[in-house]
Amino acid sequence: MVNGNEAITRADVEKLEKTLADIEVIQKERSVAEAKNGKELVDKVEKNHQAATDLMNTLKVVEQKQANYEKALARQTASLGADADGIDYKHFGDIICNNINNAPRDFTYNAEVAATHKKAFDIYMKYGMKGIMYGNHGLEAEEVKFVNSIISEQGGFITPPAEFSRYIIPKRFDNYSLMEHVNKITIGTDSYKEYLDQGDYEDAEWVTQFSNAPSDVQDNQFRQLAWYVHTLVYGKSFARDAMEDMFIDTGYFLEKMREGSNRKIAKLLWNGTGINEMRGLLTYPDGTGVVGEVEQIESTESLSVTWDDFLYKMPTALKDYYQDKASYIMPRRTFYSLLLQKSSTGDYSIRNMVNFFSKEGISLSLLGFPTSFDVGLQAYGTAGNLAVAFGDFSEAYNFINRVGLSYIRNETDPIKVTMYQRERMGGGLRVGEAVKLLKIKA
Repeated sequence: MVNGNEAITRADVEKLEKTLADIEVIQKERSVAEAKNGKELVDKVEKNHQAATDLMNTLKVVEQKQANYEKALARQTASLGADADGIDYKHFGDIICNNINNAPRDFTYNAEVAATHKKAFDIYMKYGMKGIMYGNHGLEAEEVKFVNSIISEQGGFITPPAEFSRYIIPKRFDNYSLMEHVNKITIGTDSYKEYLDQGDYEDAEWVTQFSNAPSDVQDNQFRQLAWYVHTLVYGKSFARDAMEDMFIDTGYFLEKMREGSNRKIAKLLWNGTGINEMRGLLTYPDGTGVVGEVEQIESTESLSVTWDDFLYKMPTALKDYYQDKASYIMPRRTFYSLLLQKSSTGDYSIRNMVNFFSKEGISLSLLGFPTSFDVGLQAYGTAGNLAVAFGDFSEAYNFINRVGLSYIRNETDPIKVTMYQRERMGGGLRVGEAVKLLKIKA
């Protein structure tokens, strides 16, 4: 049987022509068999006829797939020409097209494929796209078939998802914990939309046999919420001599680039303006509305946080629905200032209020609510600062990540080579009533 991803040769066509000739013979024999040999032979001939029909249908499908396949490859190859930098991208496209049948179809981890991808990426980092195909550093012919992500829409090298975390770096956050709690969504477009139902559904009315029919209430309470992705680019320059002489560990700098951009993203979750970047949780106006507002609760005492804020003010302000998944986020210094507070008898007030252990091991909870530290919140010693966040952050905030992380190499400068790390993401408030902020009293 001819596979839909393989080319149809002349030998295949001749074999099919012979099959068609056999079918004609079978059809002629059918009428003779029906008259001479009875129903049993007729049934056998009928089965052969059905098999021949199925074969013809399969042939038509294969021919259509082959035609569509070749047209798609032709369009992709034709769209690639010699770029301004002198690189013959069409040649690269031809190589990829010739080897596409052997290219991996998924991102299941394979040690051999991962090693080849890493080798290709390292060559791209040091010598550019030319280095992958040509020169002493180029890939072997057998290795090229594994690299199906050399050319991207941005002109860079897209790291394979399955191997990315194994040889570059996963996301890491130092003292920024909000990202661990928000609702993270990966999309393939430039925006994400949800619909919020603002109806209370309490329109039922008591009636009697003498009253009018209940009033009709229109269902127009739905509101569309939308989040859009923005582009974050990090550029890092390397001296050509250092890269060529291998005095520089590019993997180390890639790790630092990832850590730096992750810290940038973590800060924006709190303080982003929403203009060409995500909007931060602390930037929304004070209010109790469901959309576009976050309630700010004033602390009990001036320029400090006290147990009253955690025992009563913040927990009682949050609706019951959000209590089960609620947690506290605050700077480390704010938390430990609570531990220093004492009762009227001089005893520390932390007894039965703080738990450092759980069944799973060491953890931290405050009055039974999970607690984590984040330097993105403000200090408690300044009036008006937003020092503590409490609530269900997965309901409150959406972080949108556009799939795809690319590295683009710019080698137009004779002295240095610049690597650009490019990714797209966005974020903003989802349900404002799901979280509360503690505002420091003047």
